[in-house]
Amino acid sequence: MQTQSGKQISEVISKLRSMDEQWEAYVLGIKKDPPEEMYMQMGQLFQILREELKKREPDQVEEELRETQASEELVQKLMEETGKTLRFYMHLAPLRKLENRDKTALKGLLTAIYQKYIVRLERGYLRQLHLEECTNEELYEIARYMDSMTDFYVSRGYTRQGIIQDLQDETGLSMDACGYWADLIEQNYMLLKLNYIVEELEDIKKKLKTE
Repeated sequence: MQTQSGKQISEVISKLRSMDEQWEAYVLGIKKDPPEEMYMQMGQLFQILREELKKREPDQVEEELRETQASEELVQKLMEETGKTLRFYMHLAPLRKLENRDKTALKGLLTAIYQKYIVRLERGYLRQLHLEECTNEELYEIARYMDSMTDFYVSRGYTRQGIIQDLQDETGLSMDACGYWADLIEQNYMLLKLNYIVEELEDIKKKLKTE
């Protein structure tokens, strides 16, 4: 029996085929500039695959793609490109596990990352934290990802609600946890903005020195 997600994937691919039998060439980069309606359908397909990969094993999603008679080259391309968009989600799995175990502990960890790694740096502080969900090395990686996302929100002037929506999509954390992070950003928004500008200026200086 076809699953609901398999039905969605099949329906979108059927629509794409009805638009152009050679639609795969656009995804594979052989043909450029797909018509707007086709481009929208391709975006919908990627979004469905993205949500499915958050919930299920890749081989299950691959099999549903193959059932649509998609070429093996297309299946691999879709899986590869969709997987790239889930880099943050996959690496932040320990945060989701921690939230399931102890929501208060998650907020405590987010506060520590924010105060001791992002707003100001206290070297070695995170190494003092011990979590059953991840190693110290993985914790530092989580901190780097949270720092990267925070830079992204601040540099583009995201609103509080915009941060919450994007953070939920990128991390899979609850609205409450994402709202907590958004509030932390709001508390020191101008300082974070200044830090970002200084970092960008330092990068420019380094590039000029190497030219």
